[in-house]
Amino acid sequence: MQNSANDFLKSWKAKYVTGRSNEYAEAKAKILAMRCWRDAVRAGISTSVLFAAAGGDLVGNMLGTLNRGEPR
Repeated sequence: MQNSANDFLKSWKAKYVTGRSNEYAEAKAKILAMRCWRDAVRAGISTSVLFAAAGGDLVGNMLGTLNRGEPR
């Protein structure tokens, strides 16, 4: 299940996380994390497995992706 969560998270970010960090990055990361979590649940991925795939911090994971300016 962890591998499918990792694959889901990588694919989801590639599809939805665009742009670079700016003054609204934290708010954008929170919105992206909520949407990712919702889509993961719909895809049958448990919250705990998704958060583990994100290193325990889904918002921080999204923020890190925004800060790198790439969806991977």
